[in-house]
Amino acid sequence: MCIRDRFNTKVSEQSILFGVGSGNNSKEITKYTQMLYKRVLSRDYVHSVRDQATKNMLDSIGVQSVVTGCPTLWNLDEYKCSKIPQEKSENVLFTLTHYTTFRNYTSRCV
Repeated sequence: MCIRDRFNTKVSEQSILFGVGSGNNSKEITKYTQMLYKRVLSRDYVHSVRDQATKNMLDSIGVQSVVTGCPTLWNLDEYKCSKIPQEKSENVLFTLTHYTTFRNYTSRCV
């Protein structure tokens, strides 16, 4: 059985990281995590990470990224937000967090 069938990674394939951090407990990438990241992360785009430690981790497995910091610090004011297209798009960008969970709402969005 291939990993995609076993863990249903098909839905996540070609994912692009946006403002992602590795967290305080992430000291290294395990073989399993490396295999999973290589399976689901896009090779066609540069990923956005919060910090140099996360970039270094991704670099170590050949995933290209750039340090952009946390998107919550980007100072998106009313004017900038008004420039975001309102029409339905074929692609979407959204963020999830693990430390403040709204499981019912999150599962409906995804």
